[in-house]
Amino acid sequence: MPNFQSLQLKLNRYPIVANDSLQAWNAADELLIEHWLRSPLTSPQRIILINDDFGAIACAINKAAQEISHRISIDWFSDSYVAMQGLQQNLATTDLNVELRCHNSLADLPIADLVLYKVPKILRYQQFQLEQINGSQTAGTTILASGMLRAMPASVFKSFESQCDDFSTSLAKKKARLIFAKTQKSRQIKVKPTSWQAQDYPYQLSEHSNVFCQGKLDIGTRFMLQHLDIKADRVADLGCGNGLLGLHYLTQHPSSQLSFFDESCMAVASANDNLKRNLGEKINQCQFVQTNCLEGVADKSFDLILCNPPFHQQNTVSEHIAQQMFKDSRRCLKNNGRLRIVANRHLNYKMYLKPLFSNINLVASNAKFVILDALC
Repeated sequence: MPNFQSLQLKLNRYPIVANDSLQAWNAADELLIEHWLRSPLTSPQRIILINDDFGAIACAINKAAQEISHRISIDWFSDSYVAMQGLQQNLATTDLNVELRCHNSLADLPIADLVLYKVPKILRYQQFQLEQINGSQTAGTTILASGMLRAMPASVFKSFESQCDDFSTSLAKKKARLIFAKTQKSRQIKVKPTSWQAQDYPYQLSEHSNVFCQGKLDIGTRFMLQHLDIKADRVADLGCGNGLLGLHYLTQHPSSQLSFFDESCMAVASANDNLKRNLGEKINQCQFVQTNCLEGVADKSFDLILCNPPFHQQNTVSEHIAQQMFKDSRRCLKNNGRLRIVANRHLNYKMYLKPLFSNINLVASNAKFVILDALC
């Protein structure tokens, strides 16, 4: 019986980073695919695959399908541009043996025979996705889920138990675990975008379920909002999340052109919704783009880039995202352009900025954060 290792997959994270020791898969991927490999396939199978970081599970099924006579189709869903590019990158090295269709996290789910599901980091996102699954599938459809134990607190299991039938789990193996469940009868989506009033600001905001810091003002963003006094014509909100930085900037500088970038489909959709709700008359001065950092953006496009860099990629802590944001910002800033960032004091971002920019200036600081200007 083949296992994950015997498939001899060539998998890389996206984007490929020199001397990167991080794998494009984890033990939860291995556990899920090995259970699927042990399940006899007696007829064609329609699979929904959700939250497959870098496409490791899809690539494994595609490789295993070489030895399977029945047709397999996969509808692959992710909120992440990076995950989708990782899937395409890793599939490019092999022949395609399955029917594969890619969708974002807000797309409707088709009817399937099996749902393969990686547990996400945010519980509310999991609850939304389980409602999506229940609302689209015939009652009793099998859900096979997996996750690393560190990302599976008791609330994850309680959510499955309350939202699904026939809930059970496997024993832990290599710090990962499987969840077995069946879909319930169709129900309405109850997990709606979070709506809230920004404290001390005149904005009514909302976020879809996979957007960071829902229903409250991130303390780094709160500090940055006090320091948006630079007027510029073409401005980017890089890693925009719910779009609050760009929204507040445009309120202060109503003639500017704003571009919002994030790798999350739900973040870009939330930013768009928040601009329409709070500053709808300015929507034609804005564009909203799902991409990795500033991938695909023309050189020298902006006078000012605003950024609150994340230090996670999927569930992994890494500074390479911030580094890529800084490199892309330098490329996309015009002569005499400016990158303004807010960062935790303990993160030494100056060491990454100094080789790229002519001057690095401290704009403001408090007990937890610094705001830096990097000048071209």
